[in-house]
Amino acid sequence: MEKFSVKKPFTILVAVIMVLLLGFVSITSLQTNLLPDISTPYLMVVTVYPGASPERVESEVSDVMENALGTVSGVENITATSAENYSLLLMKFAEGTDMNSAMVKTSNKVDQTASSLPSTCLTPSIIEYSLNMNAFMTVAVSREGSDVYDLSDFVNNTLSPYVGRTNGVSSVSANGLIEKMVQVQLNQDKIDAINTRLLELIDTQLADARAQLDDAEAQIAAGRAEYERQLKNFGNTVSDTVMAQMGTEVADAVTVVRDQAQALLNSVNQLIGVVNEPEIQQALIDVRDGLQRVVDQFNQTGMRDIDSLIEIVGELRDITDKLTAALQELQGRLGTSDGSVSDLADELEVSSSLSTIYNTLDQVIKAMDNVPGLMNQFSVALGTYSSQQLSAYMQFTEAREKLKDYENQLEDAKRLYEDTKEKALASADVAKQLDIKTLAQLIYAQNFSMPAGYVADKDGQSWLLKVGEEYDSVSDIEGALLLHVEGFGDVRLSDVADVAVIDNSEASYTRLNGERAVVLKIFRNATSSASSVSDGCLNAFKEMQAQYPALHVVVLSNQGNYITI
Repeated sequence: MEKFSVKKPFTILVAVIMVLLLGFVSITSLQTNLLPDISTPYLMVVTVYPGASPERVESEVSDVMENALGTVSGVENITATSAENYSLLLMKFAEGTDMNSAMVKTSNKVDQTASSLPSTCLTPSIIEYSLNMNAFMTVAVSREGSDVYDLSDFVNNTLSPYVGRTNGVSSVSANGLIEKMVQVQLNQDKIDAINTRLLELIDTQLADARAQLDDAEAQIAAGRAEYERQLKNFGNTVSDTVMAQMGTEVADAVTVVRDQAQALLNSVNQLIGVVNEPEIQQALIDVRDGLQRVVDQFNQTGMRDIDSLIEIVGELRDITDKLTAALQELQGRLGTSDGSVSDLADELEVSSSLSTIYNTLDQVIKAMDNVPGLMNQFSVALGTYSSQQLSAYMQFTEAREKLKDYENQLEDAKRLYEDTKEKALASADVAKQLDIKTLAQLIYAQNFSMPAGYVADKDGQSWLLKVGEEYDSVSDIEGALLLHVEGFGDVRLSDVADVAVIDNSEASYTRLNGERAVVLKIFRNATSSASSVSDGCLNAFKEMQAQYPALHVVVLSNQGNYITI
């Protein structure tokens, strides 16, 4: 080696120079970090659920995701954190797990579970946990003479953006800031007031509809009465004309039927007195009552027209059919006694009454059989109607059908009225339609603004078209449209709820040297050196303190200090 070095001095010089150059490049690019790059077996799944309380996030998002992701192979345990507006799941895998494969499996499971989440949830994000995700520097910031609101505005708008522009800083987060938020709370008094107005409106509309139905019903009833009156007059006119030709025949037929019905009634009364069977006796009593009604109609009305005679004959036929059935039952039970003298005497008396009633019934049936022939004569007489009378009869028929149609329409309208009334009264309670969940969805759905393409005017100039409008103030939120009620108008958020701007000043408390303070956590890029980023952040704080003398910064932790030591 010595001989080679003596013989080749330039080669050795070039090699030494290359080693020095490589060492210089390595030293200048060497990152000085407190912690080495370590692949940790952790994955985080973050799901944003805008406007949801921690309880809703837990039940509707965290529990669903935890149950689904628990089946991913290699998972040892899952820690779920449910906070306002978001859910965080920390998945710990077994040592030696291929995290690239675990990322793919977790992503597939998240995609399958996304459909089970609420529709307003954003797409879940999967983050691989590393040590660089921990803040490498933590500082407390206060500003003399500033209240917590001014301090929050200063940190948000001035300090955090300035430090975030430091080379190697990935993000800056602040704890202890006062966050303003809009609180929407249903007001039962406002809801009751709207419900009262809705009920008044519904009552008015229902009263109008009921009045229209009553008016229509009155008109139909009046039309029906007029129809009956005119039809009766027309019938009387026609009947008088025909009856003038057939008065004698009709009168004789009425007399015969009436006399035979009276005779049959007397025979039935006689038979009832001698029948001992309760069932047959009751059947005969029913027949007697029917015959009595027929006789009373004859005596009261006189049956002066053929239509009344035909109607009463039809009723009389039904009565005689019932009588025939009762007589056959009674006939079948004769001769079944034990043979005593008294029973034989009763049977003889019943047999005698049966003979009498059968003869009378036969005469009644013959009298009724003569009526159809009389009806044929009546039809021949009706054939002599004049053309004017036939035309009038056709008009009466048409009027009758129209009345039936109107009555059917009225019944349909009444049913529709009852159904509409029931639905209207059920929808009169706004609280049933607007709960907190529905309000959140409606408010969130209206808070959007997005481009919808370009529109060209007549001069050929293009204009960007935007759809929707984001909320700019509390008044915009108060004016959010919730629903529209026909006849009532729009129901807006301010009509049913109290909208107010609140903050978390009572829940956040940090002090530095007696002043309200904010804690900043600074995160660095994975490729940046902790020591250089630390120096840059400290210089940024010094520059801000020089510009704002009332600003106080206290470093609570700094990984760069350990590296320097």
